Order: sequence, then C-alpha cells, then structure tokens
Amino acid sequence: MSYPADSEVLQIAYELAPTAREINVVRYLPGGWSNFNFKIEIDGFFFVLRLSSSGRQDAEVECQYLKGEYAPDLYVYDHVRKHILTRWMTGNTLDEQSLTPTQAATYLQSLHTSVPRGIRAYDAVEKISSMYVNGNANGREVEIFEEMGWQPRFLSGCHNDLNPQNLFVTENGIKTLDWEMGGDNDPLFDLAGLCYGQRYSDEQCIACANDYVQEQVDLDFLYRTRIVYLCRENAWAFEQVALGNQRVEVKDQIRVSRIEIDRLYEIWKSLPK
Repeated sequence: MSYPADSEVLQIAYELAPTAREINVVRYLPGGWSNFNFKIEIDGFFFVLRLSSSGRQDAEVECQYLKGEYAPDLYVYDHVRKHILTRWMTGNTLDEQSLTPTQAATYLQSLHTSVPRGIRAYDAVEKISSMYVNGNANGREVEIFEEMGWQPRFLSGCHNDLNPQNLFVTENGIKTLDWEMGGDNDPLFDLAGLCYGQRYSDEQCIACANDYVQEQVDLDFLYRTRIVYLCRENAWAFEQVALGNQRVEVKDQIRVSRIEIDRLYEIWKSLPK
C-alpha cells in the first residue's frame, strides 16, 4: 500500500484550506499504518495532514477528543472524506526520547483526569474478537486471549493506542496524537500500551503500574491486561493483512506480538493464584 503522490496531497490540502495563498508538502510522516500523514506548510505555518485511507465513519467522534488540551490543535476536519488537519507541534515523539516509569505514570494520571468519559465506549474484548474473526486467525494467541477472560475493572476516558509515535513531548507538556481508538476503557489498558511502546522491562512496567494506582497493583490483572493489549495488536495486524494491507511492518507485528504474548502468558501462569 503506497502513500499518495504529492500532487494528490496538495489538491486535498487546497480543498481543506481554500483561502491559502501557497501550500507545500514538506514530507511524508511514516508511522500511520491505517492512515497517511504529511507535514505540510500553509502560508508559512506548518500543519499535519492526516489522510484517511478507509473513509472511517467514526472520525467525527475522534474529533471530539481533539478538542482537549492533551491533543494537538484541530484546524480543519473534512466531514465527507474524514481527513484531519492539525497544527504542527515542535518537540519530539517518544520514538526520540523516553519516559521513566514514574514520568509515564504521572502522564497517564494527568491524561485520564483530563479525557472526558462518555464520548463513546471502547470494548476491547469485542473488538479483538471481531478482528480475529475478520483476520481468520485461529492460533495459540486466540486461545490465550479467550483464556484471559478479561473485562475492565474501572472505566476512564482512554486513548487505547499509546504507541511512541502518538506521544509528542512539547515545551507545554506531552500532547497525545491520533485518537482513532479513543473511548472509555480500563486505564491499565493504556498503561500496558505505553509500557510496551517504551520497551519497559517487566519490573519497570510493575513499577509504573504501582506509581499509577499509588499502591501495589494486582499482578494477575496487570499481566492479563498486558496480554490482552498485545492480543489487540496481534488481532489488528491479522485483520489488516486480510483486508489487503501487505506492509512489512504490519506482518511483522503479528510475529513480534505473538512472541511477547507467549512470554507474558508463561509468567502469568506462574503467578500465585
């Protein structure tokens, strides 16, 4: 799946900003696996143009999350084609720098305090089950997912996809990008994703969780949540491949997530029950 040519990006940008005098495509931004992202310049100011590759019908809901101070400033939303134009932010993604477990816990506490509940629900179990079916997956990871019997214990407004490319460290704090999966969920699901993206060790993940809940975290629930988060990553990749997304990164996500699911499952089995 190749990304659009600059001429197509420019045409869409001029349609979204019809009064602009000059628009330039600065560069393609890798990392969006189900959308295409570009840094563009409009009359001397920089923006991120996210082109929807699937015409998602829930993009209006996503834009409600973009209204918060934790998100980048929304400039234009295309209600028909679901493209989104946000202002460019100066800083670094967490691909380029990292957080300590304590910093990660503090960020999550602030995020979950700020994100409103009730915009929509994110039913991780239903979504994972559906993606596994759509992706024709029937391997060991599906069996492990079903064995977890996971359900949220507490609901908070969550991002649900806190990979390093979706976290931007600015002079005004951390901004959280790409709210495509935003919705009410157990906050430890966000914590599991953030810890995985930060490549934390098991000990670091437990330390982050303890700081977040401000007590000793329930290890059984933490490990089951980490496994279910990785099953979501695994199931998403299976579904994408079935839909024709042949990007190497997507196929590799199946392999890498499967290895980590197996590893965490063996630890979970050894925990006192």
